[in-house]
Amino acid sequence: MKIFKSIIVGAIALVSGLTIANNKPAEAKTYTTVPTSLRGHWYSYNGGYSSITANKYTFRTYSTGYGSITLHGNKFPRYARGHSQMFVDRNSKGYYNIGKYASDEWPYYKRVKHLGHTAIRILSYAGYGDYNVGYYYKTKSIAKHPKLGKAYKFRTADSTDFFYNTWRSAYLDQSSESADLYNSKDAAADGTDEPDYTLKNHTTKVYVKWPAKYVKDDVVQVKFNGKMFYMDNELHDLRPYNASKDSTGFSSNFSPNSKNIILQHGTHVYKGTYWFWFKSFSSNDSIMYIFNGKHWVKQ
Repeated sequence: MKIFKSIIVGAIALVSGLTIANNKPAEAKTYTTVPTSLRGHWYSYNGGYSSITANKYTFRTYSTGYGSITLHGNKFPRYARGHSQMFVDRNSKGYYNIGKYASDEWPYYKRVKHLGHTAIRILSYAGYGDYNVGYYYKTKSIAKHPKLGKAYKFRTADSTDFFYNTWRSAYLDQSSESADLYNSKDAAADGTDEPDYTLKNHTTKVYVKWPAKYVKDDVVQVKFNGKMFYMDNELHDLRPYNASKDSTGFSSNFSPNSKNIILQHGTHVYKGTYWFWFKSFSSNDSIMYIFNGKHWVKQ
């Protein structure tokens, strides 16, 4: 009888323990709200409309060619253990990183003034320390026809190519690791011998011109350190500018405040223009600036 009672007592204790363990309070839910500055409807245009639609607990993006993504601050997937499906983090620059909880590489958003309009600036990581910059506006009409505003004067190359009758300053292209220079035109055209000099510094200025008005190959003359060289420039390793521009902004191996800056021919700087400074060819990280109409401001 004592043995039987012991078994019963032990069983009761075991069940009681399980009951206590299973009756632990559920983890508190963490609701996440969209910043008020980003709420509303926003539009961007690039051959078709993309949009951002946001309210207190929902953040939805739609991009032409990519479809839509909807994030919720009041839905709680099991994997999040009480956290909402959406996360929102704010960095020291006032940008909000918004994305799916427990994942990374989501864009950054910030409400700004751009081209005289209220807009959301979006920074999307493009790899190698670079970011794609985009803007979303309050209406479709503004998104399709935003005014660029005033173009500010900066030293700009007068051509995308070199000339035969005058020397032009030139720099190693940002995407080129080096340029091989030869003492003779034939050696440069052949390109099989060891170069007489290899240019590797992207901030070193040289002078370049075509040897004649009409040439049969891509060999140019290069003047550097008081010496004359030749180089096959078929791949455009040397350019008459040191700051190139795409839809994101300018990128260069020079700081935007450098006195040696030469912008790519046909490009302009406006208020709100971005500049990505890569300090070296091997560096994957850039320092980002934005032009405020008077100065380049580090971001």
